Amino acid sequence: MSALSHRDEPTSAVAKSFDRELDEGRGFLWLPVAFGAGILIYFGLPFEPSSVTVISLALAATLLAVVCRHQAGLFRLTIILAFVAAGAATIKLHTDIAFAPKLQQELSAIVSGWVAKRETAARGGVRVVLRVAKMDDLSSDKTPYAVRITFRAKSEAIAVGDAIEVTARLRPPNGPVIPGGYDFARTAYYERIGAVGFAYGAARPTDLGSVPLSIRIMEPLERLRQIIAARVIAALPGDRGRVATALITGDRGGISESTQDAMRASGLGHILAISGLHMALISGAAFWMIRALLAISPGLAQRRPIKKWAAIGALLVATFYLGISGAHVATQRAYVNAHDIGVELREVYVDRNTDDSKHKRRRRVRQARAPWHALFSVNTHRFSRRRFLRSPSNGTSPNQIENIAAPKSAPATRPSGAPFRDSSVPTPGR
Repeated sequence: MSALSHRDEPTSAVAKSFDRELDEGRGFLWLPVAFGAGILIYFGLPFEPSSVTVISLALAATLLAVVCRHQAGLFRLTIILAFVAAGAATIKLHTDIAFAPKLQQELSAIVSGWVAKRETAARGGVRVVLRVAKMDDLSSDKTPYAVRITFRAKSEAIAVGDAIEVTARLRPPNGPVIPGGYDFARTAYYERIGAVGFAYGAARPTDLGSVPLSIRIMEPLERLRQIIAARVIAALPGDRGRVATALITGDRGGISESTQDAMRASGLGHILAISGLHMALISGAAFWMIRALLAISPGLAQRRPIKKWAAIGALLVATFYLGISGAHVATQRAYVNAHDIGVELREVYVDRNTDDSKHKRRRRVRQARAPWHALFSVNTHRFSRRRFLRSPSNGTSPNQIENIAAPKSAPATRPSGAPFRDSSVPTPGR
């Protein structure tokens, strides 16, 4: 019996922890965890499931959760299963949409296409992602959707949106270097890159007609990033400028290997990856500067909500920084993180310091999460009261706790039409 009890202790501890999360109203936060678990299950399968099967399971689990919505225990279980199935169905659809032909063997070919992305290569030159228009000796159904090519010579003039022709040596994307390591081929698959390689000589301009819409949309932003990088490197030559460029535009390709090794050895390598630290510094500095500039005018500071205006300005600056930094996954996560930007600055905008607005916001959030969030949480006031009544740990008697927890009586109301008079305030002349 003792062995069984010791074996059950971890399970009971996990169950108690999960119950505490539900009692404190944080059960809703487990739904993204279940969604991510469904994605992991998909990648862990030894076979490729059918899209119809995965979507059918997700719809069935969602329907079952709707049917069981009046039973708290079953609803919690079924909604978790529904989000797991939804995660698997989402990544399956993303996999099917991202499918594109991949080069089957290494070859040399003349490739024509539009520059969709440009970044500095680690050993000099530039690395571009080329949206392929045509490739010699390959039919259209075997031509990769995009290829990544490194240029070593005369690469300064290449810009996003340019139509170029290049002779290149291409090969299929490599898989993991070691078992369980980073899978370059998987990343290339979801970026729809079917081949990687290097160019023989310089790129040659060509006429391929109109530029694809997706490239035209990103072209102004990419050109702005290139202008910023060029200005920074001109003012700070060497690795100092490359590090500054990486912190602004997210392009870390030009930093020398010795500098990268030194930063990794000193524990500062993560500074080059734009994430929450950078976003918090940018938005916080923008908020302080905008508010300080507005406060220069005393009349404006007294009559207008300059704190709200500064919060809006900080959000706009953070959005601009998200765009010029490349909008990588870590940067996107930092941008939408509630503690870094979203909730903090929005709460300033809606008068965070007023208790009434705070309670109204919390009530609106609870209503927006209904109906499932209501079943993932209980009345926190009753839970806290019951917990203190069971085990008072601060020397307070249960009767005193009852008096504390009991709601206060409502103040007496004044009859309609009666004049207002407070007996505690002496009347003038008496």
